[in-house]
Amino acid sequence: MGHIVIVETTTSGSEMKILEAPLSMNVRVTFIAKSMEVHSYNNKHRILGISDRTIGPLPFFVELGATFPFRVDSSMYQEIEGVISRLFSVLQINQGMIHTELILSKQGPIIVEVNPRLGGGYIGTLISESYEIDIYLQIINLALGKEPIIPDIPQKAASFYILFPDKAGEITDLSGELASIYQYP
Repeated sequence: MGHIVIVETTTSGSEMKILEAPLSMNVRVTFIAKSMEVHSYNNKHRILGISDRTIGPLPFFVELGATFPFRVDSSMYQEIEGVISRLFSVLQINQGMIHTELILSKQGPIIVEVNPRLGGGYIGTLISESYEIDIYLQIINLALGKEPIIPDIPQKAASFYILFPDKAGEITDLSGELASIYQYP
């Protein structure tokens, strides 16, 4: 049996404490979540951006795509920054790339999980494309104790979408509209 770490906060968000509880079951909750990439250097936390995700239909529940950066209004962004700053302080996160899952609710952002790494899948590629940098090189700089060099704002948006066939088979011809796939690297 594993453990789950729960960060409990007051309704004002002014106080946080960490609780540990045994994890004995999996519960699947349906909601719309966003992913957020943050880099921390010398106790300063910078949100690189938020990505939205497209999730496939049940029962498979796989991630089919994402777009980075996802725009949120300025008041929600400020709330997210405040929550992240308090949460990272409680968790004593002061340096590294941090992947955070969150729900954007009417009551404010709800943190679902925090991971001491860059988001998986194509998230690194989306960030690299969006900022026009090599995010992996910047992560190496962080690991070496150097401040990453990342532009202040993304230069463009980036997105991916994965197509899964609805039945088994073999592709024998790419003619018509499908032939346009050859124009992409």
